Amino acid sequence: MTPPPLSELIPHRPPMLLLDRVLSFDADRVACAARPTHTSIFARQGMIPAVVLLEYMAQATAACLALGRPHDPSARGHGLLVAVRHFSLACAEIAFDTELVVLAALSATAGRAANFGCRVDAAVSGTELASAELTVYLPGDEV
Repeated sequence: MTPPPLSELIPHRPPMLLLDRVLSFDADRVACAARPTHTSIFARQGMIPAVVLLEYMAQATAACLALGRPHDPSARGHGLLVAVRHFSLACAEIAFDTELVVLAALSATAGRAANFGCRVDAAVSGTELASAELTVYLPGDEV
């Protein structure tokens, strides 16, 4: 099954839509592709600050929720990032045109909260560039 475009899964639009496409997904896991370019609003002297990878991971969690609950409109773009734990960066900056794979896996739910293990890898080398555990709050129906 081909996933819908990210613009149908999450509320972000350019220039804040940082992910390019969904590579793979199942009920509780998503892998997305991204490639920061010189047109990014985060571009600084030929690079993207690596701290921005946190937003890439947050967008992947939104896509994961929407794909895992395709018939639930509350799962599409209404989550709020409420906690970040164990945030780790392997570098300070990301070069333009670096192909990224952004992974988000649902690890637990409790009421309206969902926890995700997330990671950003360099696609070519497979090197982990960032990782974190994110907690998202979903207003509305129970998760």
